[in-house]
Amino acid sequence: MQYKSLKIILVSFFSLSAMASNEENHLDCINDFELNDSGYCLKFLNTNKERQMGLMFQKNLPYGHRVVFQWKQTKKICMWMKNTSIPLDIQFYNPSLKTIIVEKGVPFSKKRICHKAIEVIEANRGELVSNPNEYGIFLKK
Repeated sequence: MQYKSLKIILVSFFSLSAMASNEENHLDCINDFELNDSGYCLKFLNTNKERQMGLMFQKNLPYGHRVVFQWKQTKKICMWMKNTSIPLDIQFYNPSLKTIIVEKGVPFSKKRICHKAIEVIEANRGELVSNPNEYGIFLKK
């Protein structure tokens, strides 16, 4: 009987512990951002007007938030940071080449960053790569 009681207590403890850790990892998404299955807050920009504005004039981007720029087909896409004050990682995805290119976006830079892609993701510096040497071209499996 004591074993059964101990088992119930332990199961309850681990269940509460798991729930607490999930709550700690849960992001509160701001404004038009939506939480996806991977635990990131995403905002999809699909129209020319939305893509032109992007993150311009934003003062910050909370941790775990990503802006996703999408087009209907792969083409040469150029991004720039002229009116953006947030240091960003910019990820270009080209499904036909199965490549992902990640570059650093420098605040207020007028330099155009261009690659063939169908989708571009912007996130805070360091959120799309696990270490500072991982910028460049990657093959997507």
